[in-house]
Amino acid sequence: MSYAKGQNITCPHCGADAFVKLEAIMDGWTKTGEIVACSDCNGALDDTGSSNTPDPAGLSAFLGTEKAVPIQVIDDSGKIGFCRDCVSYVEHPFAIRCMLHNRVIEPMDSCRDYDERKDDT
Repeated sequence: MSYAKGQNITCPHCGADAFVKLEAIMDGWTKTGEIVACSDCNGALDDTGSSNTPDPAGLSAFLGTEKAVPIQVIDDSGKIGFCRDCVSYVEHPFAIRCMLHNRVIEPMDSCRDYDERKDDT
């Protein structure tokens, strides 16, 4: 049978619902090959015609997760809203903070609540 990395399977060794993983075969610090194995019992699977391309849909279904929606950081005018240009950006000698979210930030961070400063204050 052909297996893809991340594919949802029923393991022929342990019978568990698991997914396929690639394990490196090592000889000291040298990688000598790879085997296809069960994520639950680490049992080697027959990998004739195996595909090394990951199967993210199978892994997502197995873990019960969905694909994350990326945050849109570019506004309608085409400008990127970095925290350093926001009204909530406050510099302190020990940390740079966002007063809107009350947390430590980096100047090049961005968020959905970006509100551009109108003047150089």
